[in-house]
Amino acid sequence: MILGVTPSVTAQALYVDRLDNGAQLLVVAQPLADATTVVWPSVTEGDGSPVVVTSGDLTLVANLEAALGGDDLASSPPVIIAVGSASVSDLQALLDRKLENRLPAPTPELPKGPLAEGRLERRLGAAGSDAEIRLEVGLPAPFDPARSATEVLWELLPEVLASDLVGVRSRIDGNRGILEARTDADSADFSVRNLRLGLARIAENPAIQEGSVEAATRRLRVRRQASLEEHPQSAELILGLWLEGGVDAVCEFLFGVDGVTTRTVRSAASGWLPQHPGNVVVTLPPRSFNPRFASPPSILQLESGLY
Repeated sequence: MILGVTPSVTAQALYVDRLDNGAQLLVVAQPLADATTVVWPSVTEGDGSPVVVTSGDLTLVANLEAALGGDDLASSPPVIIAVGSASVSDLQALLDRKLENRLPAPTPELPKGPLAEGRLERRLGAAGSDAEIRLEVGLPAPFDPARSATEVLWELLPEVLASDLVGVRSRIDGNRGILEARTDADSADFSVRNLRLGLARIAENPAIQEGSVEAATRRLRVRRQASLEEHPQSAELILGLWLEGGVDAVCEFLFGVDGVTTRTVRSAASGWLPQHPGNVVVTLPPRSFNPRFASPPSILQLESGLY
């Protein structure tokens, strides 16, 4: 079953089907790729790392047969994911033959660590350094239809916050959105206040321009496509998404960015942003972190003999 095709030059399609034994097969087909990576969760008890096979077309079948083991293994992986140029029909035929007598193992559960938001934490930094401000928020789940629009909004925040906090930068780390900035240590509290007020202003009146949304959407699309051209990281990324949210999470990553519009980004700003105050970490030099860490008075003698 084909669930979608990207409209870009580096076209890719997502095939989703069930093998004869009930395991799920996902193939992100990239006809122009020079390699294919196949990955699945390990079915060995206590082994949390995935099994990864990266190969060219000529050796892929032999390498997969060796990695799947002998017929004496009792369990099959619950899902097998392939990213690359391999033939979908050849993959399915091979996997049906190798796994026909094995029942799928349970899907491994990922540890979940919810991000505590609304906190302000102070940390001690290096002497003589500027203050560093870091704000983290939990992004929508990977399968949430609003995930791509929210990532585009996060991409735009440095631009729309420029008048509130100079030099603020944004990035995404997994399921967390991060804002970072350096500022004078003596005005760190004032800068945090300005950052909070700026985010509140955007949520109340998301005056985001259409041209900016289009540019940010293109950048996000390019980053996602580039991440699928790296082996074996591309297949490991898709496996991680599947474990977090199933096929819906994979579809959102592959095709969700094509549905981002100025309206959906503004909706994320007014609907999602107010619900996530974030967790702020301020790293301060010793003299600002606590006055007792400040350097003691020093005595300087001038050439004239004065002190």
